[in-house]
Amino acid sequence: MALTPAAFTDALLREAQETHPWLHHPLFRMIWDGKLDRRQLQSVIRQQGCFFLDTLRHAAWKIVSVGGYSPTFEDLKRQRALIPLVVEEGGEDTVGGKSTAHAFLFIKLAEALGISKDELFATEYLPTTIIEKNELFLLQRTSTLEALCGGNIDPRILASVMVRELERDGWVHLRNRKYERRVNGVRMEILGLDDPHIHRADLTVAPRTSPDAFGLAVVHSPDPAPELAALGYDPQTAGGLLVSLPAEKGPALEAEFTARRLFVRRIGSVEEGSGVVVS
Repeated sequence: MALTPAAFTDALLREAQETHPWLHHPLFRMIWDGKLDRRQLQSVIRQQGCFFLDTLRHAAWKIVSVGGYSPTFEDLKRQRALIPLVVEEGGEDTVGGKSTAHAFLFIKLAEALGISKDELFATEYLPTTIIEKNELFLLQRTSTLEALCGGNIDPRILASVMVRELERDGWVHLRNRKYERRVNGVRMEILGLDDPHIHRADLTVAPRTSPDAFGLAVVHSPDPAPELAALGYDPQTAGGLLVSLPAEKGPALEAEFTARRLFVRRIGSVEEGSGVVVS
């Protein structure tokens, strides 16, 4: 049975309250509790600049997402209705109001924390920050609803598209799922868990099926590591795909990822002589 507009809105807000990372991620809880020192908080704010210094383009995509090459009259009305969002992000002071651009307010926040404007705009963003932003822009191009939600709706909408693309190329999607295979003659039992931060990890699938095989568990955060280790897994946390390999093999891997339209960023070496890490 279809939901009424009011019921759908209520359901959407409830999901945001239950899953939004700013409400549930341990990092943002630590910020709220005042557990980060000044240097740590500065690092977080500089990474967030990847998003908050670019909110005007995000707002513009909300309009671009409506209609197509030949918009209908209804498309035009919806586009006009979204103009206040662009004005809000770009600054109401541009049309006679008092509030300035959200990006300018973010710059003031950074300066209040001791981060100069030059430092803020020279921030080298982490690979996971860049990946998240790329996914957000892709999501906002998907439809008007996704664009209006600004990426705060269930990310599985985007993930399902990515999963289909990866599975087509031979990847195996391990979302609360185990998979067995041999790697260089070594029998492995590999477990992949969803994000524990938003209560989507399902440990009921974790008990070993093949306890004699080498067990590898991949999960977004270390929260369930004790339980996984007790089950005989080597738990590994994953923030994007991190690969370490000899430096001379880096260009070939990067070329392969690029050919498959996968984002690649070289971020240096784990330790001296270990090669490069790409994500």
